[in-house]
Amino acid sequence: MITNDLAPLHEIRGELIHMRDKALGAAKWEETVVLSHAIAWLHKLLPMEQRDVAGIPEGNQIFAYLHCVECFREITAMVKEQGSAKPRMFTRYEIGWTKLGFQARCVRHNLNIVHVDFEGAVHPARVTGA
Repeated sequence: MITNDLAPLHEIRGELIHMRDKALGAAKWEETVVLSHAIAWLHKLLPMEQRDVAGIPEGNQIFAYLHCVECFREITAMVKEQGSAKPRMFTRYEIGWTKLGFQARCVRHNLNIVHVDFEGAVHPARVTGA
């Protein structure tokens, strides 16, 4: 339940989500990132029981992919040789939770892609059910 004193925060957050989605649709990446950070900052001001995942879109929202540096080199070489390559069919990653946050690793090259430290913060997330 939203209390009256927090209603303005929810209203501003809703407007920022709308602006972010509009920027994302227009491929304005820097604006999208800035608005996403503003939404996350505002979200932290809300009590835990009022945080929700309504502002986290479903479906593929990725606008910049992460790649293993070795896979990227191999994919680049394939494009030069064959004219195209499909990273989705080529890469093999494992992604999971760690004590710090979450990590993505390349199975093919046994390399770290990214390890995100949440610095003890709890973040809302939309996950698929088991």
